[in-house]
Amino acid sequence: MSFMGRIFGSPRDRFGRHILARVRAFEGVDAAEYDPDSYEITYRCGSALATLSLDILFRRFDGEIGPELEQAVSELLEPVAAGLSPDSWEYAEPRLRPVLRQAGPARVGLGEFQGQDVVLGRPAVPYLNEMVVVDMPTTIRFVTIFDLRRWEVDVDQVFATAHGNLTELAMNTMAVFEPSERTQVLEYPDDDGDTYVGSLPLIPGWLAGAGARTGAQALVFLNGHLGMFITIGATDELVNSLLAVADQRYDDALRPLSPLPYTVDDDGALVPYRVPRNHPVWPALRHAEAKLAVAVYGPQTEMLRADAEVEAVASALLHVRGPNGIEHTMTPWPAGAPALLPKADFIVFVNDDGETLRLAWEDVGEYVDLPLAPGFDPPRYLVPGHPADAVMARLRTLAALTDD
Repeated sequence: MSFMGRIFGSPRDRFGRHILARVRAFEGVDAAEYDPDSYEITYRCGSALATLSLDILFRRFDGEIGPELEQAVSELLEPVAAGLSPDSWEYAEPRLRPVLRQAGPARVGLGEFQGQDVVLGRPAVPYLNEMVVVDMPTTIRFVTIFDLRRWEVDVDQVFATAHGNLTELAMNTMAVFEPSERTQVLEYPDDDGDTYVGSLPLIPGWLAGAGARTGAQALVFLNGHLGMFITIGATDELVNSLLAVADQRYDDALRPLSPLPYTVDDDGALVPYRVPRNHPVWPALRHAEAKLAVAVYGPQTEMLRADAEVEAVASALLHVRGPNGIEHTMTPWPAGAPALLPKADFIVFVNDDGETLRLAWEDVGEYVDLPLAPGFDPPRYLVPGHPADAVMARLRTLAALTDD
């Protein structure tokens, strides 16, 4: 530390001490202490104890002291000073928000518990789950099953409350959707993650309403966990161009979500955009589908292979481009041992002597039982060693007839 730093403290220390003074002066705060080592302030309001993480505030405001910082500190202190515990339902209820995240192992540290077992979530569309967070001024906290027990509420109430908290935003955004003879591409950025606009497709009726108001099909792209963009009445040529844009944005996203476009089905539910195989958009959609599937299955495969208690072989999902230029996914089914297969376009039977046999998943399912293994998201299918010789003979014949 420089000579001036030793006299006046580092910028981080000055920032921390400034907030300490602000906390101590806040009405309802009885005591507050600053710990420069953990870079936290612990404060007491009556019998309630709470901790303020200074590192998050310092990074969010780049160490700058001003009105926006003062407002953020006040928003953090007000609930506790009013007697609301940060762990209470009264505190959480108005702050619940729905979010989308890729499925797979939850990256949270919860001691002996597996993250995916305790973090509240439900499938939204293939490879993406809807979760709920408590929105706080400087951070978010994912809702867990322990929160439900503490709050004495059920899953449906939490999701319904999170959706309800976005009702005003959903209604306000509807105003831009009006009939037009022109194709529309609408960008909804959310660089700071404050608006949760990228969660609007989770609100029942929102995307269907956009299509109904414009009289054209609405497609939404959710490339990263913040923001989205929508196209109304896009031509096939434009959809192909937007898929290329989405692919790059997905690659560049801090927390990638999906390179696919989404629309609604006849019931208004959010679904991936699908087209027939002979459609001009199909190759680009196939690329995006394979890319997303491999990205989501990858961490799950690593987790299973690292788990000494998993006896079955955890087969990987591979993204392959065929000689005809068509992209697809495939997974190996090894001989001689049980395997946990990811859902793939093709299964490749691998014999000990190096022989391989490739067939479409649906074709294999006509001859072999592919039972779903419980407890996996994305799904896995638990199969024994290769099928009986007679079945393998029929599969070889089928492969010869369908090999392209």
